[in-house]
Amino acid sequence: MPIEKTDGIRIGNHSGRRNKNGVFRPEHNDRNFDISHAPHINPDKVKDNKVVMFWASKEQKQRNISIDEYELSFYNDLFRKQLSIQNQKHIVSRHKEKVKTMEQFRKCRNYCPEEDIITLGNHDNCVSPEVLWEIAEAYCKYHMATFVQCVLLNVSIHVDEDNAAPHVHLRKVWIAKAKEQIEYERKRYFENPDRYTKKKCPQLPEEDYVIVHQNASLRQMGIERPDPEKPEGRYNNAKQTYSAMCRKKLIELAQERNISLELTPKPSDEVGLNLMKYKLKITEQKLQEVEEKSTSMQEELAEKSDELAALIHTMENPLPVPPKKPLKKLFESESDYEKRISSDAEYQARLSEYYTRLEQLPAVQSVRKKMKELEEMKKSLQHQIEEEVQRRTRTFYDKRLLEFIKELQRIKIPDSEESLYAYYKRNELKEHETLPEHLWNVAEKEDRETKNSHKQQNYTL
Repeated sequence: MPIEKTDGIRIGNHSGRRNKNGVFRPEHNDRNFDISHAPHINPDKVKDNKVVMFWASKEQKQRNISIDEYELSFYNDLFRKQLSIQNQKHIVSRHKEKVKTMEQFRKCRNYCPEEDIITLGNHDNCVSPEVLWEIAEAYCKYHMATFVQCVLLNVSIHVDEDNAAPHVHLRKVWIAKAKEQIEYERKRYFENPDRYTKKKCPQLPEEDYVIVHQNASLRQMGIERPDPEKPEGRYNNAKQTYSAMCRKKLIELAQERNISLELTPKPSDEVGLNLMKYKLKITEQKLQEVEEKSTSMQEELAEKSDELAALIHTMENPLPVPPKKPLKKLFESESDYEKRISSDAEYQARLSEYYTRLEQLPAVQSVRKKMKELEEMKKSLQHQIEEEVQRRTRTFYDKRLLEFIKELQRIKIPDSEESLYAYYKRNELKEHETLPEHLWNVAEKEDRETKNSHKQQNYTL
């Protein structure tokens, strides 16, 4: 059935438990955090994400619990016995600092859920979210039927990341039978006791229980390493066989929907190309920031240069000296002296020249300019304050008037104390000129319905 046709794209299926920041957090999958701190997430598209918790109870679904709460509940139900036995061993060996709560146990790198990220293509060439979700649902059904001891906890699809293709997050936990694993360890102990000189032989438990153990889970499901004749190691283990089976199934599901896939592995010299492009982009952004800082520093340097030029000009051209006043005559009164000075043309010319040279100084011009800017800023702020005061006043009285109108609509008993109080308050507010006229019309209409004469001398308050 033709559903999706694209140019050759690659399937991505990456699994892991942690990165440099610690174990993968489930809050990322259901966006149970403040996304304002995640600039790569588009808040308008978050609603298009999907989340399915496979083992959630009906009561948990009704409460709409988060993935974090759901996984903690799952661990409490299945692995309480394993944690209790581990804590008891630590207490007996006098290492109480190693005792863990279930929350700590679940976030320990050896016992935390494993997470798969499934993609079909990249941001420039990818399948639609609907097709990817359909493939994810079919893959989950195959996984549950084939790998019964690798339990899928939840699956989610993200379509809200602007710089990434739609992708699926699949969280799972490896479950093994404790008794069978301890028997396997006892067998290895007795086959080579010299290897375990400092370790006691493990004892079989009276009752079987389940544990988190990836290798034991793969062994108990009968999944062998790629080359059974070679010893188990980093490049020859059962997890490789499991990953190959999962990838093969994803390819089949994509090809069933007529999706053109690129199955040829990339050359080794091209594997890190996307990372190199990303680093190049980061470098360009840093270069742009440096250029912006450089421009800002150049502007600041230009301002400092102007200040320095003004200082040099002041040093080369010292402040003008005010002209000396004519000497006061003997027995001349102060008023006569001032009149004589004001009528002295030569002195007034020298004084005018002094003030002209003073105004031409860069420092004086700079001060005048700043004073003018401050005056304009003061006027602007004063205007804003007046507008805000008027707005708040109108809002307050509009709100109060609406409240009194609602009171009159509710109270229909003439001459009641509440009606009198409302009428008195409204008349008190009526003196304010900022109230809209149509609201007073509504109030007067309510007055007429209450059949009150509204003559102030008739009210006793």
